[in-house]
Amino acid sequence: MTLEPDETCIATAARLLAEDRPEAALQLLFDAWSAEPDNPELAISYASLLARVGRESEAEDLFSSLADDCPKDGRVWNNWGYLLLTRGETDRAVRKFELALELCPDDFEAIVNMGIALDRLGKSDEALAYYRRAAELQPDSAVLHNNIGAALWRSGKSEEALQAFREALRLNPRDASAANNMGIIRLSQGEFAEAEGFFRQALVIEPDSQAARRNLAAATRSRRQARKTTAVTEEDNECHEKPRSLF
Repeated sequence: MTLEPDETCIATAARLLAEDRPEAALQLLFDAWSAEPDNPELAISYASLLARVGRESEAEDLFSSLADDCPKDGRVWNNWGYLLLTRGETDRAVRKFELALELCPDDFEAIVNMGIALDRLGKSDEALAYYRRAAELQPDSAVLHNNIGAALWRSGKSEEALQAFREALRLNPRDASAANNMGIIRLSQGEFAEAEGFFRQALVIEPDSQAARRNLAAATRSRRQARKTTAVTEEDNECHEKPRSLF
């Protein structure tokens, strides 16, 4: 399939960004948008990239302008909401995602983003409903199953959470977050050696993960402490079981 000119431009900008050349990517998109000022795809991509490189004020101004010009384009509301979500303005983000989903009920990204926003607001059950709705659209998304597991864990459903994390790892064995999350649950269940294994797996995938490193240290301490406690208990039992001498 041949890419349309704007799709080629956006793909090239993504490549430049991956090569750590954000200014070149921005310039490419800006030039393309300047040549086609009525192309919403290029405008949305440029605004999203502005937000990604830290020029959030400019990005929000552009999203606001696009919302006035293209109020029926769900991508505008979803990307604007994502900017607000990354900035910690979760309540405002939820409203943008609601508008996006009113226009495009099956927009996978907007559904997932709404789930993330609700999760951050402590509404795990509502978040789960959105995650599961997204899973019907893309059942093979490892990231999505990891999100489902995290929401289940926060809802106190540890066994269901384990199943979701296992599915995430099955779909993507290099999902460090899912491995770390598996370790956290097994640690909470007292399965210290197994937890250590998952934390080590996460570190193999992401050697710089400070969370996995801290969790591994905690699991190792817990395992050693449990071993000491078991040894003391066995020694205590042994003393009671021996016949006592009169002398």
